[in-house]
Amino acid sequence: MHSFSQSVLIKNSTGQGGAGVVAYASKAHDGSVHVLVANHEVGPCNVTIRVLNTLPLLLREDALSSGGIHSGGNSGRGNGGIGATVARIDDHHANAYTAWLAMGSPKADTNGTLDPKVVAALHKAAALIEEPVAVRVEESGGGEAVGPAVVVTATLEVPHHGIAPVRLAPAAWPKAG
Repeated sequence: MHSFSQSVLIKNSTGQGGAGVVAYASKAHDGSVHVLVANHEVGPCNVTIRVLNTLPLLLREDALSSGGIHSGGNSGRGNGGIGATVARIDDHHANAYTAWLAMGSPKADTNGTLDPKVVAALHKAAALIEEPVAVRVEESGGGEAVGPAVVVTATLEVPHHGIAPVRLAPAAWPKAG
């Protein structure tokens, strides 16, 4: 059993104070780490998140030795490495309201029922889709943890009023579902 504590540092590249960009992290029952990033800044910004003390995510010693940048899939070095996915919620992702407006704001019929094709399109537009995101995996040289530690860093663009749930897990783990 590994002890686990992580902290998340965020950096807003817009240079605008950063008080409107927040991140929350939690560990799921399967051991993966979930980071929820929300942007309430004036405009879109690139957000860099650093998750510290992620050593328990690494299944094997070769995962750390592979280091470098990984995509959300297998790192290509056995089943080592940490993979990451992001599922966006903003004006263009997981947003049925925007799709409904683009359809001309269709109304229900006299029975209070929307056309099934409209309903299907709205469900599709509302779907939360996980996509791979590149991460950098590095050994920690600081005093962030007792013993060996790993820092995972990812940079992503989060639009104004956007939310980006990021999931970190060993690259060989299947997607959450």
